[in-house]
Amino acid sequence: MVFRKVDRPAVKAALHAVPAILAFALLAFQLAVPWTVAHLHTQDGPSHVYGATVLSGLLLHHKTSVYSRLYTVQRAVLPNWTSTLVLAAASAAAGPAHAEQIFFTLAILTGFLSWAYAKNAVSPQENRWSPVALFLYSTWFLWSAGYYNLYLGIALLPLAIGLYALKGGWLTPRRTAALALLLLLLFATHVVAAASALAVLLTIAFWMHIVTPLSAGERWHARQIALSALACLPAIILLAIFAATVENGATKLEPNIAAAWHAFPKHAFLTSRDDAQQFFAWKALLVCAAISVLLFRRREWASMKGAVAVAAAMLFAIYLLVPDEGLNGADAKIRFGWAFFVVAGLVAMSAARLSWARIPVALLFTWCVWVNTVATQQTAAAVSNALGDYLAVANQIPEGATFVRFRFPTPQLQERYNIVSIGRDPIFHLDAIVAAKRGAIDLSDYEAIVGIFPLLYKRSLNRDYLSTLWGFEGPDPAVQKSFDWVSENFPARIDYALLVGDTDASRAMGSHLEATMQLAADSPSHWFRLYRRR
Repeated sequence: MVFRKVDRPAVKAALHAVPAILAFALLAFQLAVPWTVAHLHTQDGPSHVYGATVLSGLLLHHKTSVYSRLYTVQRAVLPNWTSTLVLAAASAAAGPAHAEQIFFTLAILTGFLSWAYAKNAVSPQENRWSPVALFLYSTWFLWSAGYYNLYLGIALLPLAIGLYALKGGWLTPRRTAALALLLLLLFATHVVAAASALAVLLTIAFWMHIVTPLSAGERWHARQIALSALACLPAIILLAIFAATVENGATKLEPNIAAAWHAFPKHAFLTSRDDAQQFFAWKALLVCAAISVLLFRRREWASMKGAVAVAAAMLFAIYLLVPDEGLNGADAKIRFGWAFFVVAGLVAMSAARLSWARIPVALLFTWCVWVNTVATQQTAAAVSNALGDYLAVANQIPEGATFVRFRFPTPQLQERYNIVSIGRDPIFHLDAIVAAKRGAIDLSDYEAIVGIFPLLYKRSLNRDYLSTLWGFEGPDPAVQKSFDWVSENFPARIDYALLVGDTDASRAMGSHLEATMQLAADSPSHWFRLYRRR
């Protein structure tokens, strides 16, 4: 019997490729999921598409756009621009109905590639392609809430880390300028993404250019600290301007550390009705990161791996200490908590002593991500059924019409469509996608009201109108009088009213609308009704 000599380099190369093969197979699956359902709309996504549609009309067809009489473009320094521009391009390419699907595709791909770029810069000896990236970017923020600017910002976060980590964190003037521009892009995308990037980069700079040389008995690297500060300065200035000028920007300094510790990481990774795999996966990632850090050799602590580990610890401290509300926003903790996971994932299993365990860990995360993606697709299909019933009514709104939406509770909706425990209301802002598709005006959509998005109602409008319109998202007992007042005094005629709800209050509102309007469309459940002015 003849035994062939084992080609050890070939075997080693084949094994090294296993995580990449698994990662790209999962990536293809995740990119396909948004296109497997008839209606893919998230909680806030429709409002973002509507905002992008209006902004496009104002910028490209200002003189003829139906939106010009009510809306204007925000001129203040603020984030939340990037996804608006991406959605505007997606709507122009495939129509508003498919804009979110295109955004999903681009955003998931951006997160995967950006994280791989940072992984290679931090740990060049490892395979940059990992199923861990696809776990990190399977989040509630994309699949459920539709926080598109936040998602895109955190997807770009590793790109900034990777750019800084090249050549051990030694910046050149050219890379300093590139990093400054990237941080400005992060600010234009989302404030939490920009703040996270600044915290991470400054921590890495402190570790690599002050702590590490001083611990080795060398002088600290003053020029590198200066270049790092110079790269961060423009974004810091814009953050300061935004914090000083945003309306209702006061922050309650109540970190609630104990509550944040026990709630960590909240529902950041909830994407389906069953989050068991995600619950297991985030715990497994923390264990892998902790073991890796404990097994770092001294030279690894002095490298970019150690710096990124310290930066991840800094983000976790920010998660614990940051107030949950401020700058006209809420839920800051869960957002910084997600950023912590993205950074911590870069050092998970990166210790040289753990090289033998990387393939088993890749297999583990492949199973978790695969099972969760299947569950996510099933949930998306169930949600699509609910959206279809709503849209069958709302799509009766004609082109160019002006309408308002009243959103009362629908307590039986989640049970009827088997979407219990998905962490969102799938029809919350669905009216906005109809406005975007029909070129209609959705007066009650929140984006132009809150003042932190590129779209804004004109300053000439009475602010009382805006607060009243926003109140239609969760009507109070005085909603009938409020609607009558807006209907009689608002400078634009209200042609339609979309009534959502399954309560005594919603039925009473329907009876009130019938005094001046007639029923134009109704769903079989009577939860979604459209009224047309006589």
